[in-house]
Amino acid sequence: MIQRLSQSDLAARLQVERVMLERDSISRIEIGTRFVSDYELKIIAKVLNVNVEWLLSETPQAMMLSLWCFAFH
Repeated sequence: MIQRLSQSDLAARLQVERVMLERDSISRIEIGTRFVSDYELKIIAKVLNVNVEWLLSETPQAMMLSLWCFAFH
């Protein structure tokens, strides 16, 4: 189930998992100006409840997840 998640909410969930990303860092990831490390990617997938392979795919569903997660900031 896809849920709406703001950049701030995602940042808070990541911080609970000991990944310190601020909202502006997530924004830069979204627009492609910030590199995502392997450990960050693993935790982002965990927090979003998807696997890393799916998160990296360019399927319409993965792209939709990205839009839903980051559109409300």
